[in-house]
Amino acid sequence: MTLWLPKLSNHKRTHVQSVPTPLWDPQFHVRSPIFEPLHVIAASLSQSAWPSREELTDLASARAVTNASGFAITFGAPGTSERSAAYYERRIADTGVVEHRDSSWHDLFNALVWMTFRRSKAALNRRHAAELHREISGRRSAARDALTQFDEDGMLVVSERADLLDLLRGFEWRELFWQRRTDVASSMRWLVFGHAQYEKALRPFVGLTAKALTVKVTPGFCSTPRADQIEHLDGIAAQIIAGPGGLSAPAVLAPVPVLGIPGWSTQSEHVSFYDDHSYFRPGRRCRAA
Repeated sequence: MTLWLPKLSNHKRTHVQSVPTPLWDPQFHVRSPIFEPLHVIAASLSQSAWPSREELTDLASARAVTNASGFAITFGAPGTSERSAAYYERRIADTGVVEHRDSSWHDLFNALVWMTFRRSKAALNRRHAAELHREISGRRSAARDALTQFDEDGMLVVSERADLLDLLRGFEWRELFWQRRTDVASSMRWLVFGHAQYEKALRPFVGLTAKALTVKVTPGFCSTPRADQIEHLDGIAAQIIAGPGGLSAPAVLAPVPVLGIPGWSTQSEHVSFYDDHSYFRPGRRCRAA
């Protein structure tokens, strides 16, 4: 399979721009390695038109996707009033209904992530609802900021070697992505979780950054089938999210310059790419989740 590796411009976007509603592209998932976790679900979508809420609900039902209380996840039309984060999360927690806009990449990726990482999404929603209940005078907690960052732009970074995770948390990008790229290929895996991150990947740009949970796994894990990897990591991520102190603040998430991952862009094949310190920034050491 030939993967689409975008050639990036030198223009750096400092803010997120929403992607205009395009024609439906049923082959989006094979155009970049970024979309690999979604392959199985995406391959089952309609080939001729944007997937409907009914089609997505049927797919979720076939996979027994539920919220943390056991309500089946369904995809419903947004309400007539302005959608707030509080209403959105509480509706999922109370009924299992995920508001879903027609012909929206953002909402489609959210649906696909629900089906791919069903336990983690359920744990996120339960934590969101609990944090909303505890909030005083509408002041967002640090935990809710972390939950939102992971939900929107999250990534699961897995390594069989602790030293590679130390390089990532220490912002040693050139050493990790260039000098150790053979070790990265054999001993690390990168699974995008956040639905906004997937949307941005439709038009990748220098500056594209994920917020990662880092997970140390046993030797041999990276050689197991990808479906088994996803199932195992979904359970681990759900436990971290639901556990005491899980995702307590944004500092537990490690920033990852996504297009520096070896093989994820044409620029990643050139050592000079990693000299761009406005993208591959030095910074604080991330504390492990």
